[in-house]
Amino acid sequence: MCPFLIFIKSNIYFMKKLTLLLAIATLLFACEQQNPGGNSDDNNDSIQNPIGDIQLLPEGALCNIFSVGENKTVHFSKGNLQYQASTNTWRFAEEQYALAGKDNENISDTYDGWIDLFGWGTSGYNNKYPYLYDAPHSDFGDGMNSIANTNYDWGSNAISNGENKPGIWRTLSADEWGYLLFDRPDAAKLVGAGSVNGQNGLFVLPDGYADSLFVDYTGESIPFISFDAKGAQHDGDYWYYGISNAFSHNTYSIEQFKILESKGVLFLPSSVLRTGTTLMTGMGTKMVDGYYWTTTPFDAEKAYIVYIFGNGLRSRTENYRSNGFSVRLVNDIEK
Repeated sequence: MCPFLIFIKSNIYFMKKLTLLLAIATLLFACEQQNPGGNSDDNNDSIQNPIGDIQLLPEGALCNIFSVGENKTVHFSKGNLQYQASTNTWRFAEEQYALAGKDNENISDTYDGWIDLFGWGTSGYNNKYPYLYDAPHSDFGDGMNSIANTNYDWGSNAISNGENKPGIWRTLSADEWGYLLFDRPDAAKLVGAGSVNGQNGLFVLPDGYADSLFVDYTGESIPFISFDAKGAQHDGDYWYYGISNAFSHNTYSIEQFKILESKGVLFLPSSVLRTGTTLMTGMGTKMVDGYYWTTTPFDAEKAYIVYIFGNGLRSRTENYRSNGFSVRLVNDIEK
C-alpha cells in the first residue's frame, strides 16, 4: 500500500526530525507486499503481490505490480505522457484521468502548452520530434523495426516528474499489452471499463486482486464490475460486450477513484485520436474512445495500438503511424 504523510503543526523540534525522516523515506519510497496468499477477507484493505520483497518505487510510478509476461512485471506511470515543445520538457500527467484534450490541436514546435497525443516513435530521436504530424506514415519510427529498447521509445527521455533521468521508463509491446489484458492469471477479473468524474476509460487491477469490492475509509463498499462479471466475450486479443456503452459499468467520483488508486489500480483514460491537427471524436477532455501506442510495427505505414471503445477492448489492432495516440510508460521490476 502506498504510504501517506501526516503533517503535525506543533513541536518545531519534532518537525525538524520528521523532515529528515521524510527525506530519507522519499529515497526509499517503496511498495511492499501485504498478506501474501491471504484470503478475500483481507483483500479489501490491501493488494496481494506475487513478489515478497520490498520493491523500490521510482518517482512518478503507481504502487503495486502488473504482469506483462511470464516472470515479467512492471510499475505503470501515474499518468499519460505529456510534452511541452517550448521548453522541450516531458512529464507525466498529474492525475491518471487527466488529458490535454483539444490542446493537442495546437501541436507545433513552439507551442507552450502541453500535448499528450503523439505519432509513433516520436521521442525526438533522429528528427522524429514529438510535434511531428505532417510527414508520410513511413517516416515515423524506424522502418519495420520495433522501437522497443531503442531511442525511438518515448521512455528513453528524461521525464521531469519521473526521476528526470533517461532510460528509467519504456513503452510496452503489443504482446506485453496482450498478456496484461488477456493472458495473465484471472485477467478477465482484473479489467473493466468505466469512468472517473465523467472521463471514460479502462480500469486495470494489479496482480492478485481477487475481490470485486473496494472499501473506503468510512467502510463504504465501492463495487468493481469486471469484464468477467458482465459476461464479456473473449476472442483472441478482443473483449466484446453485447451492449453499446461499457463505460457505464463503473462510474466513480474523483474521491471514489482515489480509494481505488491507493490500492494500485491503473486507469487508462480514453483520449481519442489526432489526425493532422484535428481530434477525430469527442469534445474537450471527456473523450469517447481510447488509443495507446505499443512498440510493435505492423507494416511500413502502421503500428499496433491498444484500442478501448464503447463495447469492447482490443490489445492489438493496427493504425497509421502519423496519427496521434496516447502513451503510457512502465518501469521494469528487476528480479
